[in-house]
Amino acid sequence: SYARDLYLGKQYLILKEPKYAMRHLLQAWSEMEDLAEHCNDLPTDFDEDCMDAWLVLGNAAVEAEDYDTGFKFFKKCADANNAIGNNNLGWLYLRRDSCEENYRKAIACFEKAAHCPDAPNVKANCHLGKMYLGKHPYALDFAETDPEKALYYLKRAKDLGATDVDQLIM
Repeated sequence: SYARDLYLGKQYLILKEPKYAMRHLLQAWSEMEDLAEHCNDLPTDFDEDCMDAWLVLGNAAVEAEDYDTGFKFFKKCADANNAIGNNNLGWLYLRRDSCEENYRKAIACFEKAAHCPDAPNVKANCHLGKMYLGKHPYALDFAETDPEKALYYLKRAKDLGATDVDQLIM
């Protein structure tokens, strides 16, 4: 059943067994996708378990180094304005070829996540601060550094609970 496969998939993720997790989570996803197709007239946030499953599937795919599949699931979350989905999609844009187009797409995702009215994403604020500072490990050649924006996002991340930005705020 959907609930059993989702539970087993999450447990395998905890145990760092992404291939087993993907098998169960993909089975759960196929059942959920069928459910979603029968509920097209409902808002995209009709089922939090559905959004959680998309995130779990995306994380499982990334753990298994299947970035294309992770991208697919995070895109579904991002399209539904989910802050975590936008943050994770932005991170995947940074993992792709280093180029200004991917950096712009990453920044757009991070900004949506960072400014989410329901729950601003701490990690997105950190990513933006590090990018604008020129110290993001996946964007060291990012050309649009901006110390003022960097400080804004790093301070915002700290205010939201980030503990690893103190050394960057000076």
